[in-house]
Amino acid sequence: MALIAPELVVLCAMKQWVVARRFREQYKGRRWTTTHGFFVQMGGLVLVNSQGKPPGGDSRQK
Repeated sequence: MALIAPELVVLCAMKQWVVARRFREQYKGRRWTTTHGFFVQMGGLVLVNSQGKPPGGDSRQK
């Protein structure tokens, strides 16, 4: 895909960067960095609420 439409690869990378920055701002009180945001997107960290469930529900359990 990168050979045919390299701008799509850049667009996907920009989207991931924007989402990682949103995580950083959302969890600023916990001193999160943009790296933490990327790690959450990759599945390296799992966010849960006080009941131990993912916020917004888990779409995999249907």
